[in-house]
Amino acid sequence: MAANVSATIRDNNVGTQAFPGTTILWTFTTINIHGQNFAYVDRHFSAAFENELDDQWTLLDNFGNTFIVTYNMDPLNPKLTNGWKDLEKIYIDQIVDSYVQLRYVGGSRFQITCFVGQCEPHNKESFLLGAATHPRTALYAVKLTKSQAQASHLDLNVRFGDIIRSLEMDVVYLLARRSGVECKLLVSRTKRSTKFGQGWRQFCVDNQLKEGDRVPFEVDHVQKHCIIEVFINGCNCDVVKSINLD
Repeated sequence: MAANVSATIRDNNVGTQAFPGTTILWTFTTINIHGQNFAYVDRHFSAAFENELDDQWTLLDNFGNTFIVTYNMDPLNPKLTNGWKDLEKIYIDQIVDSYVQLRYVGGSRFQITCFVGQCEPHNKESFLLGAATHPRTALYAVKLTKSQAQASHLDLNVRFGDIIRSLEMDVVYLLARRSGVECKLLVSRTKRSTKFGQGWRQFCVDNQLKEGDRVPFEVDHVQKHCIIEVFINGCNCDVVKSINLD
């Protein structure tokens, strides 16, 4: 029986002493694909921290090895390019088609754990399907202020608001790990304004949202789904949470 990846990651997780005085802000997992000179980055993470990520990231592994990698600065198709394959120079042939977990601590710095051994082929296929294809979904992320976390509504930016209005719906369903809440849409055609209205406050309470939380929203604008998935501080985004290797 194969090991459960989620449990393995918890067992191997390094503490924040790797970067003293820091806190892990977001966690995601990628796969070091054999023969591929780049790594995919989680789109939800890229959206959540779009305004602060630099084009050079510092990765520090459990053994004190430091890697400088280039981030392509593309939130729609985020990748790590130059420097990524330096990991293989340290781990030799041990991380071919293997999981690599990245834990963001701010300042484009990451603690990483490389998991020796290949992932299951069907898990690799599923990962590539989600990461490599052009997204049919739209993402909008907000770092909540105190007033937004306590308000009765949430203003959306113009681009995401236009997409939400294109759904031609009066209500949407905000779906997160803790709860799903029906939320009324407040649309002003004259001001080109779109808001999450009645239901937003309940969603904040149910999910214990607070000032500083990173909250990406994702909606399928091709199928025009009324369900909007919400990824609070990375919840539900980590690929290993949906993988069962038992």
